[in-house]
Amino acid sequence: MLELSLGNLLAWAVQVAAIGAAAILLPVALRLTQPRPRLLFLRAVLAACLVLPLLQPWLPAPVRTPVVAGMTPGEAQPGLAGSDDNADGQYATGVTAARRRGRIGNWPVERAVAVTYAGGVGIRLLWLVTGLVMVTRLRRSSEPLGLRPASIDEAALLAGADAEFRLSSKLTRPVTFGLRQPVVLVPAEFLSFGETQQTAVAAHELLHVARRDWIRAIGDEVLLSFFWFHPAFWWLIGQIHLSVEQVVDATVVRLVGARKPYLEALLKLAAAGPTPALQPASAFLKHGHLAQRVALLVREVSMSRLRLVSSFALVLAALAGSGWYVVQAFPLTATPDAVTAPAAAPVIAPVVAPPVVQQAPPPLPPPLAPSGSQAKPAPPVPPLDVAAWEYAVQDLTTRAAADPANPMLPYTLAVRYWERAYRDGKLGADQKRELIAKGLQAADRAITLKSDYADAFIYKGLLVRLQAGEEKDLAARQSLLAQAEALRVEAARLKNAQNPWSAVPPNAVRVGGSIAAPTKIKDAKPQYPADAMRAGAEGVVIVEAVIGEDGKVRDARVIRSVPLLDDEAVLRVKQWEFTPTVLNGKPVPVVMTATVNFVLRDKPGAAPVPPPPPAPGVRADDGWAKSQSPNAVRVGGEIRPPARVKDAKPVYPGDAKEAGVQGVVIIEAVVGIDGKVQAARILRSITLLDQAALDAVNQWEFAPTLLNGAPVPVILTVTVNFTLQ
Repeated sequence: MLELSLGNLLAWAVQVAAIGAAAILLPVALRLTQPRPRLLFLRAVLAACLVLPLLQPWLPAPVRTPVVAGMTPGEAQPGLAGSDDNADGQYATGVTAARRRGRIGNWPVERAVAVTYAGGVGIRLLWLVTGLVMVTRLRRSSEPLGLRPASIDEAALLAGADAEFRLSSKLTRPVTFGLRQPVVLVPAEFLSFGETQQTAVAAHELLHVARRDWIRAIGDEVLLSFFWFHPAFWWLIGQIHLSVEQVVDATVVRLVGARKPYLEALLKLAAAGPTPALQPASAFLKHGHLAQRVALLVREVSMSRLRLVSSFALVLAALAGSGWYVVQAFPLTATPDAVTAPAAAPVIAPVVAPPVVQQAPPPLPPPLAPSGSQAKPAPPVPPLDVAAWEYAVQDLTTRAAADPANPMLPYTLAVRYWERAYRDGKLGADQKRELIAKGLQAADRAITLKSDYADAFIYKGLLVRLQAGEEKDLAARQSLLAQAEALRVEAARLKNAQNPWSAVPPNAVRVGGSIAAPTKIKDAKPQYPADAMRAGAEGVVIVEAVIGEDGKVRDARVIRSVPLLDDEAVLRVKQWEFTPTVLNGKPVPVVMTATVNFVLRDKPGAAPVPPPPPAPGVRADDGWAKSQSPNAVRVGGEIRPPARVKDAKPVYPGDAKEAGVQGVVIIEAVVGIDGKVQAARILRSITLLDQAALDAVNQWEFAPTLLNGAPVPVILTVTVNFTLQ
């Protein structure tokens, strides 16, 4: 049987210390520095330390018989074999002396150690409870953020989670806590950050909310309370927290698409000084290790999949070998059942432990398959109507020749050439290269006419990725992929460089949180532009509008574009009227987002012209308008997002993998009264990933949303993340 004794405790402590030392040295020696694999490794080491007593063979402990002074172990001892002189004999004196050698004062050593351990656990748990109380007081002493910046709304959309943001004068860095009603406390300096920096910092905190890192942090601190005496646990949990922060940092950079603003924000937070380390709430408030996080972001560490898997396997193998060695050197012992069973008479002769055959440690599990690998094949690319495509290209070419100063026409041509090269599986290699070359020529023409044409940069990058897929030489392919990535970064920079909208009054509020969307009381249906009909353009234009105190639209701008449809969408939105928005008894201006849907019913010309691929960020969906139930409610304000009860992971498209495309697709979905997704459409697009994202979301199921006790359809926004490992 297992035995909790001081000797076993010391042996286990030495085993954990040796494994912890190996966990420090092995990742450094094998350069396993990427945060996500390192976090998985550290969690595995921590779990191994906890279950180590169950993973090793226990040796039977030898039974020690008391030896009386002046006698040999084989002799009969007075007072044991029927003697009557045990009260004052030599045996009693020998046993008393032996017992006194294992005492601290009047307490046995085991009892003194147990009391010390229990006292340490109690003090540590009291420290954590006090910290939780102080966190609650810190939240009460904070102030509402006031008008919520658009940067926080953008961060919530990217992170797929939201929380209440409040200002605290007692903090120098943002902190996040809470599970059912999470809150993010930010210092006053947060409001002086740039918009991109605010988005990055807010996205970092909201990713902690989405990952439920708060409950994990509490669990780690409780675990540390029970193993407070061992330095290896302090180091492991500290490194786990660092790796969590680094994983979130890498995710923020990928979602925001800009590394420099986030680094600048981290440096500003570091310059503000650390959170006091001795207060009880420090375990829940500090996001430490800023120096290591900044250093990792600056280095931009990357590893190939083969090297990552091999390094991970070598680290686990070396760790298992070192663990087996230290277990053999410092074994745990257990008292055999035969010895612990009650006997009719005491045993006089010494008991010799039988020889023990050492057992080999259990074999390691096979290495995990690289994340992102899927056994299910990627869905096929939908077929292309070649006749309709040729009609559309001929029409666009004629119009571009007649209007050579219009950058939208060569841009749309580039989109068409990409569509044919990507979707037509019957093309030969030479035909595909020719289409890619024509598409690049059209994209370059659009960029020449309009140097800040972000959408043209996006499709030029997609064409370059197709070109890389046709390249046989590995070095040339890598060069083309690097060029495509540079084009994507430039497109993101151009979009972020747009000037702030001056039409928003200083007292305007933005729809979201407690600010509900106003009710439309006057509508204006859009008229299909003739140019858009000839080009076969359709889709959803997303418009941001400023509504005055009287409910009329003061101004509107396009934030998700469909070429040839934007002007008509803005014109119609400006004719809408809404119920006034009242705040504290007074009407105030409000900023909200609206969608205008354009759907072609009849295509012009002899051959039907299919719509071009939507501009980045918009996906047309003919069934969307039909899915809008009159009693559907939108998530926001008092309407909470429904809980997802059935998930479906997206299948990574093979073309996207080969092209190195990754990122976050944002989808708007209608969930029916039965909790199943009735319809879904793209709000933020990644062309090669959109269909896979829609296929996954359409399989999700949610808990029904109840309004006044009755289930109602609900409209919500979700994100689907694609990451190449």
